[in-house]
Amino acid sequence: MSYLEKGKIVSISGDKQVTEKLTKRGLILETEGEYSQTLMFEAVNDKCRLLDNLRTGQVVEVHFNLRGRAYKDTAFNTLSLWKIE
Repeated sequence: MSYLEKGKIVSISGDKQVTEKLTKRGLILETEGEYSQTLMFEAVNDKCRLLDNLRTGQVVEVHFNLRGRAYKDTAFNTLSLWKIE
């Protein structure tokens, strides 16, 4: 299932080489609306290039998937972006 969120870019991180085959990059977005949220999205591998021409303060729509995984006695969630308009 995919989701859509609109907001203003707060920051964009540089590429982080996690393993030989895995590169990550982060996007922090302040959402619009009455109950504004600050969300961290993650771009992986070829999706990192989606962030190349963006700038802080720009308003964008981010299409993303919600991903979750369990580790020991806890769970982690990731907002995995796949398209930006």
